[in-house]
Amino acid sequence: MANYRGQLFFLNREADTDKTFVYNTISATCRREGDIVIMVTSTGIASLVLDGGRTLHSRFKIPLDVLANSKSRFTKQSI
Repeated sequence: MANYRGQLFFLNREADTDKTFVYNTISATCRREGDIVIMVTSTGIASLVLDGGRTLHSRFKIPLDVLANSKSRFTKQSI
């Protein structure tokens, strides 16, 4: 993945199409090359099958009770 810094990968396919395999393969390749990989999903079930996966709200500390003045406690150093 050399020379591809700051990339976002989004794969939207129907169930049982090996999305998990594709994501875990991309993740392993990037990590092997020393890149930082953050795997997030919208559901807890999906996060369980991704290597190092977490839910979006858990990883970025997004409050579940979102109000007009709610803010994430996410910082670059907290990853």
